[in-house]
Amino acid sequence: ELGGVLKMRKILFAVGMAAVVILAAVSWFVLPETVAVQIGLDGKVSNTMPKLLAITVPTVISVVGGIMSLKTNDSRKNKGIALLCIGIIIMLVTIFVNFNR
Repeated sequence: ELGGVLKMRKILFAVGMAAVVILAAVSWFVLPETVAVQIGLDGKVSNTMPKLLAITVPTVISVVGGIMSLKTNDSRKNKGIALLCIGIIIMLVTIFVNFNR
């Protein structure tokens, strides 16, 4: 069973990394040069960052999480999987908020 769990973690890592690469590439083409990263309650942009940084931060979070999910023991692998997913979610939300802005 241990081999099956490791195989599943490797598949999850591969799928997660593919999603990260695809989202980073899409982000590069659809995001404006200055990316909104925080929206106030009034619906106006309250904080921005350069596109490169807005793509790099969630990408690094996801890659670190993916590596943690493969290389650590059972107690930390779940944290790694969570980081992988959080980075992907950040990318999706950033694209959604900034698309056609």
